[in-house]
Amino acid sequence: MDKRYQKVVKRFRLEIENGQVVVHRGYSYEVCNDFEDQYFDWIYIDGNHLYEFVKKDLELYYNKVKENGFMMGDDYVTGDWWQGGVKKAVDEFVARGGVTVIQIENKQFTLKRDSSTK
Repeated sequence: MDKRYQKVVKRFRLEIENGQVVVHRGYSYEVCNDFEDQYFDWIYIDGNHLYEFVKKDLELYYNKVKENGFMMGDDYVTGDWWQGGVKKAVDEFVARGGVTVIQIENKQFTLKRDSSTK
């Protein structure tokens, strides 16, 4: 992960220096409170793929996304080493309400946060 972090910092060096990009490094549950509610226009969830972690990320970051904003992620499939945890967590999250499925394609999911609060 250190190598990936260094690649990101290198890739966005100028934007970081100009204050356009701020890198927050840490576990999603640790950095969540660094952001006010309705801070993000969109987020991309691609952390630990096991069910309980995906569920936690969806719940933690729901309020961090603006109304009518988007929650997206990867590996929405049945099986694999994560035993379909992403799909199960996303399906349950959608069933609870508060988001609308915009698209599921090529293992990617896109949810739109409804304008009413959850």
